[in-house]
Amino acid sequence: MDVLLGREKCDVIHFNCGLWDLWIQEDGSYLVSLDQYEKNLRLLLQGLKKTGAKLIWATTTPVPDADVALLH
Repeated sequence: MDVLLGREKCDVIHFNCGLWDLWIQEDGSYLVSLDQYEKNLRLLLQGLKKTGAKLIWATTTPVPDADVALLH
């Protein structure tokens, strides 16, 4: 992330994260535990805040009722 953010000055950063991290596996567990997801999100925010840009967070998009297992 530091490499990408270090290239140019950003006034606004619009970000979304979590859809694949919150993937529910066949055994019912998340791909990334909720505790680890929170830690990852906090680290991401720390890095984004360092840029001084206005941050806009988009909530995780809804998953349609479909067999999306083929996409993973």
